[in-house]
Amino acid sequence: MLTIFHGDQIIKSRLALVAAIGEAQQQNIKIERVAAKDLSEASLEQLLGSQSLYGEERLIIIDELHSLPNSNKKSSFIKLVSQSHTPVILWEKRALTKTMLNKFPSAKVKLFKTSNQLFPWLDGLGNHDVQDQLEKLQFLKQEEGVGFLSAMLARQIRLLIAAKDDGQVKGAPFMVSKLRLQAQRFEIHQLLLAHQRLLEIDYRQKTSRGPFTLDQELDLWLLSL
Repeated sequence: MLTIFHGDQIIKSRLALVAAIGEAQQQNIKIERVAAKDLSEASLEQLLGSQSLYGEERLIIIDELHSLPNSNKKSSFIKLVSQSHTPVILWEKRALTKTMLNKFPSAKVKLFKTSNQLFPWLDGLGNHDVQDQLEKLQFLKQEEGVGFLSAMLARQIRLLIAAKDDGQVKGAPFMVSKLRLQAQRFEIHQLLLAHQRLLEIDYRQKTSRGPFTLDQELDLWLLSL
């Protein structure tokens, strides 16, 4: 059986993969995990075709096959995986297109996608409608999880700092323009302080030194912004 985990909601996708690995381990299935970039055609053939020394069931996990550049090698990998009789999980950090998925007609596909409200909410940071931002934050906590939201907030603030400080911001021209416009809502010291607070929140959560949960910390952070 082939299973594909894909989508841009990486935290949920990773958690689902960890759960699948845990379930396999409980059934005494041998896990063999490789990054696609480290494989050759010969090593993949051997991996998929070899037998366990003690006759155990095996599960092969291949990370980021579709992140490889288009080539005959990649096409060969896809063909080998699609024809494998050994159970395989493909983990991808992006959403695969319908054309990509059609090459695995018998695969069990699990898509992990961010809410369509996430990026408009991030773009709204710094506006004056704090109540609306807080309400949307509660919804997004349920949809995305507080860990993923915390990471996306840190990313957004870093981008705004670069935009405010005339640093290099990578992305499509309309995205860069939007970031520079949003950055005008802040002074540079406000953005630096907001980023510092996110780092402090992360430290407190990892060391269990704070009185608040991450859920509560994000509410307080947004209010301080």
